[in-house]
Amino acid sequence: MRKIGCIDHADVLEEIRTTAISAGMTYDAMQNDCTGLAEFAVTSFAELHGDKWDDACDRIQTLHENVDWDSFWRATLEFVRNNMDSIARQSTTQ
Repeated sequence: MRKIGCIDHADVLEEIRTTAISAGMTYDAMQNDCTGLAEFAVTSFAELHGDKWDDACDRIQTLHENVDWDSFWRATLEFVRNNMDSIARQSTTQ
């Protein structure tokens, strides 16, 4: 995001990441809460994790709601338009 000029967006996503990590919302922690479920079981975040991450989820939701996603997508499209040749070259060399 920083590369395309969305510094504020990147800062917010970093704050979201920091909030999640500080609360212990890691991939492993989330997967551990799934232990014992039948494969393809239908459940909810609240059912799986209870209220242990409510504060972090509220903070993350607030941060997410305050992001101007329209400006992010405009910047992304402009970056792609301005760098199409470079992007195409990279995709063929990887």
